[in-house]
This record gives sequence, structure tokens and C-alpha cells, in this order.
Amino acid sequence: MPNTMKTVITAVFLLWLGAATSSLAAEKRIDHPGSLDLIDLGWQKTDPPGLLVKAHTKYFLVFDGVTPPSVHSIFMLEHTQINPGDEVLDLGTGCGIQAIFAADKAKRVVATDIDMKSVNNTRYNVKRYELDKIIDVRQGDLFGPVKADEKFDVILLNLLYPFSESSSQMWGVHERFFKEVSRYLKPKGRVYYQAGLIRNIAHIQAMADSAGLRIMQMRMAYSPVYEVEPIVFMMQRK
Repeated sequence: MPNTMKTVITAVFLLWLGAATSSLAAEKRIDHPGSLDLIDLGWQKTDPPGLLVKAHTKYFLVFDGVTPPSVHSIFMLEHTQINPGDEVLDLGTGCGIQAIFAADKAKRVVATDIDMKSVNNTRYNVKRYELDKIIDVRQGDLFGPVKADEKFDVILLNLLYPFSESSSQMWGVHERFFKEVSRYLKPKGRVYYQAGLIRNIAHIQAMADSAGLRIMQMRMAYSPVYEVEPIVFMMQRK
């Protein structure tokens, strides 16, 4: 798309958002190994104020204190397949990036986050895209807000992962995820899980085995700019 057209589309979105000022001059493209756009458009004096981020073809206002879409977020988005009519569960939704893109094809999306600020942020972005009837945003820890009888075609998890010995306690949340995930997965359902770092693969394989899941696909890349190794796994029941 020509730069002039991109500028016009961004300006129209800012007007729709109600931005008092435009930060087009401060546009910062985030380098990453994938092919989708990830652009930081700067802080906006909206009500509420927030960081405006373009991820692929959509714009997200990210509230202060909420983690913005990252290299890992965009890599997961690129390698997640949502089929028409799917029912999707997005755990740790943040500002709602995975849930809102999933809603392009899904029949129903449940998006959860333990952080109330992230829940409110996702609801804001969902409302902006008029997806309230498709996306149900709930507050709680992992599967806590999910009803016992709810089953999904796709379950998404993109959370912080252990990056050193000192951060190994982070595995606790991931281990809880794998202990519970099969309970909410339809028989032919798919789990898309982002973990990063090649050295984590062995532990992820062990957690998947314990959950009765088989790794069907593994997409991996390396970004020398940020020294990250985004990895997206697609898993299904054995």
C-alpha cells in the first residue's frame, strides 16, 4: 500500500478514535521476523489516553500499564489459523489483539485476563470494532472465568515465559495451563501456544505429553534486533 494511502487511513482512524493530536511523524515500525506490520504510532491524548499500535490491518489503543502487542504477539497472530464458525478462547488477552483478529472468522470468542486494566482495555478495543456480540471479555486467572461446560475449537495462550534460571518460577502458570487445557478443548480442537527460546522446547514437550497433547506444528524464527526466538506451537489431542 502506498505511504500516502497508509497515512490517510491512519489519520481517519485517529479521528474515529477521537485523538486530540496525531503522532504520525513519530511512527516507529517494530522489526521482527514475520511479514505482518507492527507499528508504534505513539502516545495519544485520547479519553482514555493510550499508546496507539497498528498490528497487521487493525489499530489498538493500549492503556497505560497494559502490555502492548509485541514481536511474539504478531508472530503468533501470523501463525494462528481460525476457521469460519470456530469457538475461540484467548487466555491472557492483554489489549485484545488475538481475540479481535479471531473474531473476523470465529462464531464466538471468550477473552480472559487476570488484570482488570487489561480486561477494560480489551473491552474498549472490542467496542471500537463493534464486536461486543462476538467477543465476551472476562476477568480471572487462566481458565477461572470459563464455565465448566464450555468447549472450544481453538485455545490461545501468549504469556511471559521463563528466560533464565532466575525466572524459572514462571513455569508454574504454564504448567497449570497444560493441566487444565484438555478439559476445555473440543475433540478435534487446536491449541496455539507461544513460548519463545529454543531451550524451552524440551520442557514444553513434556508439559504437552502430560496433557495428552501432540505438537503438530512448530513455527520458529529469530530476531537479531531484539534477540528473541518467537516460537508458536500448534497442538492437538493425541
